[in-house]
Amino acid sequence: MDEFSFRAADYGPAVQAILAPDGDGERLMPLAMERCSSETARERLRAASAARLFAGARAPEAALSGLYVYVSCFEEAHAIAQDIATAEGSYWHAIVHRQELDAGNAAYWFRQVGAHPIFPPLARAAGQEGQWDPFAFIEMCEQARRQPGSELEARARAIQRVEWQLLFDYCAAGGGNLNRGAASAAPRGDGRDHHAGQRVGFQRAGAGAGEAFTGSAQGPERLYCRSLGEGEGREASARRWPNVEA
Repeated sequence: MDEFSFRAADYGPAVQAILAPDGDGERLMPLAMERCSSETARERLRAASAARLFAGARAPEAALSGLYVYVSCFEEAHAIAQDIATAEGSYWHAIVHRQELDAGNAAYWFRQVGAHPIFPPLARAAGQEGQWDPFAFIEMCEQARRQPGSELEARARAIQRVEWQLLFDYCAAGGGNLNRGAASAAPRGDGRDHHAGQRVGFQRAGAGAGEAFTGSAQGPERLYCRSLGEGEGREASARRWPNVEA
């Protein structure tokens, strides 16, 4: 995939008008949803439909959920995402719960996503070596929220913005655009929330301290949680995501 550059105008005038009141797709969304950031955008979304906004797109309903995520409208984003039984629906569902501060539920939905086509460019944008680890990013966001105004928080929000741009583009692009990769074949969830009761990071029982749990289509595994101290979390996050700037 070529280097990605987000341009709101690429998605048509109606989508551009929705994004315009709050940064034209460049908003640094908070790590925790609180309230809708733009009532103007919300009203424009309510007057629109996925079919009209994203005719011919790969995943119109998922793209609509993504627009609600962008303006931090939790209820609308969640209501749409939970009814989309695809990797993209599960991804938006996971982001909503990550921003809801429900790490266990976010991790459940990321396990339904599997290995998504946006993971490689997201890892490159974040300056991460190896494969993108959404569970480790949940952990990073958890650490960053406890350090408001810190470099770690700024870096987490910058990565989250790139994640949103890549996923929204993947959903809103035409289904024949193979430059964005093939759809994931990972098993999907049933749309219901599953509160696992664990905090991230997840590990397989018996795994080494740095081996993250990434889910399995073979059925549930015994999970346990490792707790990171404040200092260890900051150092690990800085090593994993060194290059994204706010």
